[in-house]
Amino acid sequence: MKHSRLCNARFDFAHRANSTDARRTFVYELLCTFVLAITLPSLASDETRQAAFFDSVQAGYLREYQACTGDMSFVSAKDLLHWQQQMNALAVSKEYLDLLKEYRRLDTTGNVLPCKVLAWNRKRKELQAVREDTLSRNLLAAEELQNAENEAGDLAKTRYDVPGLPFGLSKKSFLLVFSNTFRLPFVDQGNYIYINDMVWGSRTFLTAFYFDKMGRYFKYEIEGPSVPADRVNSAVRPDAEYLSHELAGRFGEPSRRYSIGFFDIKSGVLCPYKAWDAAGFDVCVGLSMNKYRYYAKAVIAAHEIRKPAVQTDSAEVNGRDIFR
Repeated sequence: MKHSRLCNARFDFAHRANSTDARRTFVYELLCTFVLAITLPSLASDETRQAAFFDSVQAGYLREYQACTGDMSFVSAKDLLHWQQQMNALAVSKEYLDLLKEYRRLDTTGNVLPCKVLAWNRKRKELQAVREDTLSRNLLAAEELQNAENEAGDLAKTRYDVPGLPFGLSKKSFLLVFSNTFRLPFVDQGNYIYINDMVWGSRTFLTAFYFDKMGRYFKYEIEGPSVPADRVNSAVRPDAEYLSHELAGRFGEPSRRYSIGFFDIKSGVLCPYKAWDAAGFDVCVGLSMNKYRYYAKAVIAAHEIRKPAVQTDSAEVNGRDIFR
């Protein structure tokens, strides 16, 4: 803006200096110039302060947005303002205020962002859902285990049972009771399961439990490690004797004993070493071989729920038929 427009005076310097009116006008113009000198910087300073204020507000909104969302990318002022308006509306809602009271019972320090309270509530609900789901699963598992134990309790017990696992138990109930009792990892192969290291006496053996076509447990087998032919006398026969001793401790002394020559041991057939006369059951310890690997095995099977045979079914694990 020009001085002539603000003061409405434009004179020649000499004219202003040589007349009284000119001197007065000159003084007036000097005053106008002085006012402009102080006013214009003040206006510019107000604009700067106003811009700084809005920058500060926007920066505060941005900090809240980033703290709440974790989004560090660029956000336009329009989107930032819209987000802040949503937070402000939420902060005065009854639902949020009630939620804030619950939150304040746990955290009474300073101001808290609405999004922090919402995140706390969301996490609380997630944890509650997990706890309820876990409780529900535990209750269901406990109920299923109780039903399995009831089923086991209703079946006739025999001296040939693995404790707690009577013959005739359904596979589902068998697995529940077995897992709860022994807590051993097993491999489920459909009509049988096997455990690589199950304790019998002071040693562990590969052990398999079989189920018939109706899914009822009817047989278990205990098998020693397989070894080459030159270790039949040093390893396989001692294993057979060990298993015989274990069964004798449970079932009494064997009824029959057999002498087994090396060439009596056939692939896929359990050659009897010791056998027990047990009404309704096959109980035998014998020797067998597969792919020129020899091993000892005990078989305990119930007659009334299986086809009577000592020879076992074929089941290969890691390339070896472990149940023959």
